[in-house]
Amino acid sequence: MQFNNYHISELKIRECLESEFQCNNGQCIPQEDTCYDSGNAEQGCADGSHLIHCRNWECPSNLHKCLYGNCISKYLVCNGQVDCWDSWNDEIGCPFKCSSEVRCECRDVMINCTNIGLEALPTNIEKEISKYIFSGNQFGPILDAKMFKLLDGVILLDLSNNSILAIPPE
Repeated sequence: MQFNNYHISELKIRECLESEFQCNNGQCIPQEDTCYDSGNAEQGCADGSHLIHCRNWECPSNLHKCLYGNCISKYLVCNGQVDCWDSWNDEIGCPFKCSSEVRCECRDVMINCTNIGLEALPTNIEKEISKYIFSGNQFGPILDAKMFKLLDGVILLDLSNNSILAIPPE
């Protein structure tokens, strides 16, 4: 049998087993691959139809449910790459690098540099950051007010448990 335009009609589509899902193209895949996007093109339906109608699908506990449907491996959550192509919810609220100080943890609009021995503010903090937690460091005893001019749109500034005695006005 040749696989070209003239003989493709000779291919027979078999009925899927009860333990299988039938793709729109007639392909049969294991039922557990329904609504699961492994990122591997060879797993699931070649036409992607196993990822359609997944909105109300319940993912197994070892998988992450994308907002509008399909399931992905939990190892793909917060990996710096969008794997939930319909919602990006696998990367929302994840820690990221938001300053030159790699020991600080960043989430959303907050930088948390608690108890890491800082003596001054980290440099190159992203402009979107508006909540700053510098508790338990070694700031002080007298802080230069100019150091805070670099911080735009401050909503929260936690300097507790430092050795600060004063922040003189400019």
